[in-house]
Amino acid sequence: MSNSKWNIEKAKKWLLDQNSNLILLNEKWLTFNSKFNFKCKCGTEFERNWNNVYTKKMFCCNKCKNITLWNISKIKKWLKDNNLKTIILSKKYKNNESKLLFKCKCGEIFERNWSNLTQGKSFFCLNCSRKEANKKSRKQWEEILNIAKSKGFEIISKEEDYINLKSKIKYICKKHGIQEEEAKYITRFSGCKMCSNEDNSRRKTREGNPCWNENLTDEEREYKRNKSEYRFFSKLIFKRDNYTCQLCKKIGNKLNAHHLNSYDWYLEGRSDINNGVTLCKECHISFHRFYGYGNNTIEQFMEYKKIYLSDNNQYFLI
Repeated sequence: MSNSKWNIEKAKKWLLDQNSNLILLNEKWLTFNSKFNFKCKCGTEFERNWNNVYTKKMFCCNKCKNITLWNISKIKKWLKDNNLKTIILSKKYKNNESKLLFKCKCGEIFERNWSNLTQGKSFFCLNCSRKEANKKSRKQWEEILNIAKSKGFEIISKEEDYINLKSKIKYICKKHGIQEEEAKYITRFSGCKMCSNEDNSRRKTREGNPCWNENLTDEEREYKRNKSEYRFFSKLIFKRDNYTCQLCKKIGNKLNAHHLNSYDWYLEGRSDINNGVTLCKECHISFHRFYGYGNNTIEQFMEYKKIYLSDNNQYFLI
């Protein structure tokens, strides 16, 4: 957020609106990334970067931050609510980083801190955790087999060769034979890597490129490639017209260089500044909505200008 949008009154009001219970002690605004003095609800005064307060909602001092919201009863309830068969054996809870004793669903007792158990989603002992990971891998393997089948691949590798999406998998491509790629490539691309390379090469050809315009002649394509003749066409038009729209008289408002006799048919006038006029974006769009795109003439522009000036723009609202 821009620093210019903030002042000390706005910052104090924002803290109140957030129900932060945090008091800003400064009387003068500094910058968004400067350190300010705050008073916590516990009475502790401390310094903190305003950016952290605003973006991370850090509304308390470090002392209050370390006061946990968890206890043994809440942990037992959390494990039960999540349908986990893991049982907590510890009788005392200190903080997220303290080691706790748990009994796994298999009966094995293991030690882990509460932060790792919840954030790492590792709810079981080491052996059971590995079994859960294998179940997930088997599910991914079945998905890879289905995806490969839908793309016409025949998987050669066995399930025991698969660990994760970075595992090398051998398969048969109908066009290029036996290939070996990471599993993620099988799930992402429509063909093997060689198929993808061929497709990219095809797109670089004339007919394969989505921007290919079959209606242009070879002479027109050569002219468009050789831009040295009309490269500065727009700049010269703007400078001649003093960077002013020749209809609404706006200055420097997203200007366009309009061809009086349009670019598509008047070849000799494509880079002739006498065939151009400066229009703002709005007027340029209005003209082409009125007369269409292509096959435009200087007579159309003069007629448009006459109506525009005499009828108070009523036909040209965008």
